[in-house]
Formats: sequence, C-alpha cells, structure tokens
Amino acid sequence: MILTNLVGCKTATPAVTATPSVLTQTSSSEQSASEITARMLVEPGALMGSGPSGFNWGPVGSVLAYVEPQDDGDVLMIYDAASGDKRVLLDPGGNPDGIDLASAQWSPQGDSILLSGATSLWLLDVQTGELKSIAQGSGGQTGLTFSPDVSLIA
Repeated sequence: MILTNLVGCKTATPAVTATPSVLTQTSSSEQSASEITARMLVEPGALMGSGPSGFNWGPVGSVLAYVEPQDDGDVLMIYDAASGDKRVLLDPGGNPDGIDLASAQWSPQGDSILLSGATSLWLLDVQTGELKSIAQGSGGQTGLTFSPDVSLIA
C-alpha cells in the first residue's frame, strides 16, 4: 500500500510505503511537493473544513437551530425537518456586541431564541429575525436559560 503521490497536496512529514514484508519511510527531501500523508488526512478540517455545530432542537415541532460556517463567518441557521426548509436566522457579522451563536437557547414556546453577547443578552424572534437587546451588563453570560413561564432568565 502506498500513501503518497496524490496530486495537488503538500507535505511536511515523511510518507510511509508498506509492502507485505517491508515497511519503509522516505525522508521529506525524497518526496515531491504533490505528496500527501495519512496524518494530513486526519487533521481537523483536513477534508472538508469546519462543519455545522451547536445543534439545538426547538421545544415545539421539528425545528433545529445550529451554527453553520460561511465564508465570511458563522451564521445561525434554522432547519425545519418536517418541510426540509433551511434558512439563515441570524448573521451576526458587524454586530458590535460579538454575539456568541453557540449560546443559543430556545424559549419554552419556541418563538424566540436567547443569545449572549459580550455585554448584553439578546432575544431573537424566530419568525421575523428581529434581534432585541434585553439586558446589559459588564461581561458575557454563559449557561443561560428561560424559566418555564418565560418571565425570568437565569
């Protein structure tokens, strides 16, 4: 089995060549710039880049909110499993408060999402996409959640 000579890839580590009875290692000076190693294939993001994260099912229906990387930064997406529709719910690019998309927490009714910024708490209306600052402080908050009757945020 030979793990080298894949076109278009560079390497900084030695390649390994295995035959049924012999295992050899070539130095980087013997490799061309177009070789790839097994180590390069298993590095985080090596084959596809970053993937979606922060999956959070809504409390009502079959709606999923998640963070998806885009070329110019991460966005908060919403996916309706029943219809197959997906759309950008929030693109925080340019937001002066640095909203943390991974902090997204659904309200018990599923009509809004709570988000934390560097100095504020934000409420995002799922239907309209309207984003409102609901509280300000001196630093970001973590572990946020709504009370069951939505009258408090803990």
